[in-house]
Amino acid sequence: MATLNQIPPPGSEEEGPLKSRDELEREIKALREQISKPSAASLRATASLDVSTVLREIAGGARELTSAKYRVMTTLDDLD
Repeated sequence: MATLNQIPPPGSEEEGPLKSRDELEREIKALREQISKPSAASLRATASLDVSTVLREIAGGARELTSAKYRVMTTLDDLD
């Protein structure tokens, strides 16, 4: 982890040029969307009491959050 002494000052050559207001706003919007995805996935998964629907929503939410091409879930059955 970097300490305060190791963090380059804003606009320094080590950090790179300062971002424009538009760039910062786009970055903030993208971060907000990423943060809201787990909450939305949780709400969709808990909106139903049907087990297959809940599992489908969980797998779909995980696929979306990880940008995976497919959603796959393996379940194990306790055979005792």
